[in-house]
Amino acid sequence: LHPEDAARLDGLLEKHLLADDDEYVLDYRVVDRGGELRWVTDRTRALRDTSGRIVQYESVIVDITERIVRERELEQL
Repeated sequence: LHPEDAARLDGLLEKHLLADDDEYVLDYRVVDRGGELRWVTDRTRALRDTSGRIVQYESVIVDITERIVRERELEQL
């Protein structure tokens, strides 16, 4: 996780948990093992037991770096 995104994500995740919302989609930056900055979309869904407690999360994280780069290039035109 990119350090500049950590506080923002913590706040959004806390808000998600307090709202009893079972799904969220977040875009944020990560730093890969080689030190390269990558953008990802994180789609997560909470799975609850019969009493409504979250017991598991299912997530799909997709690298959207190329899309972000292209969008920024278009903004420069």
